Amino acid sequence: MSLPTRPRIRIRLVNGKTGRMQIVTMLVDTGAEDTMLTEASARALGIDLKPSGPRDIRPVFMLDGTFVIALFRKVAIDLGGGPHQIDVGVPFQKRSKRRDVPLTPVTTLDILGRDGIADQYLLCLDNDQLYAFPPRQQPAGPLRRRRAGQPQ
Repeated sequence: MSLPTRPRIRIRLVNGKTGRMQIVTMLVDTGAEDTMLTEASARALGIDLKPSGPRDIRPVFMLDGTFVIALFRKVAIDLGGGPHQIDVGVPFQKRSKRRDVPLTPVTTLDILGRDGIADQYLLCLDNDQLYAFPPRQQPAGPLRRRRAGQPQ
């Protein structure tokens, strides 16, 4: 019995502050709101993991009602059609309620979520191949059925 394949995509990420580029293989999770990086991927990309203010940190809620704290940074992502900026999170857990106690990294997968992606790209999964199409030039309208012989 073979294990089910997971939709993964190789993505070029660029750190907006340092210009450091990294190719990351990410799990495509259409149910995830946020794009999340592991600590290892964030460090390889040169992302500063020290919060510079309260706006950098926010909770990310899970399906079971629990949450992790994530540090968010801007990175450029390119799935085709040119790079654009998105927020990516690096999940952490707090060890204590005291603010002077450091955050502890959470080991996860690199996950491509919907925020900043679904409005820019059309992702198409065909068996175990994932294709990303560049942004639409015009907003999508309602689907209309065509009868045979009608012009498009």
